[in-house]
Amino acid sequence: LLEVLASVHLPLDAELRRHGLAPTAVTAPLRSDLQDLGRSLPELGHPTFRFTDPAEALGAWYVAEGWALGGRVLTGIVRGALPAAPVRYLARGEAQPGSWAAVRRRLDTNLVEPNARRAAVAGARSVFDEFATALSTRPSETTGADDLSR
Repeated sequence: LLEVLASVHLPLDAELRRHGLAPTAVTAPLRSDLQDLGRSLPELGHPTFRFTDPAEALGAWYVAEGWALGGRVLTGIVRGALPAAPVRYLARGEAQPGSWAAVRRRLDTNLVEPNARRAAVAGARSVFDEFATALSTRPSETTGADDLSR
């Protein structure tokens, strides 16, 4: 599962940075968690994000940061169910507790016009679509989670 998530997060992270946005760090936590599971970061080929409108990138950033916020909630659940599971990826938002508020302020400031809001929604949807596609087409092989129960 982490490999599939990385296949979307990593190109998204690069595209957001191209737009001057600073998403919560994702590469190092994913790499570390995958290494703990005996895996490595996947080679990237798809998806390729290319936002032409800054508002579109802001919408995608909203999704990426929302994912980090949700990971903070899931961290405790995973730690309770699988104490040996690596959770650096899920917990990455804990290091920047004010990041969500900063995202909201930037969105409120930059997405005033209806066209900007529509572009942001399109950017957000494109990220959700990529995650949905990646998760629905992932291979059925395990990603090392079985090793955690031993």
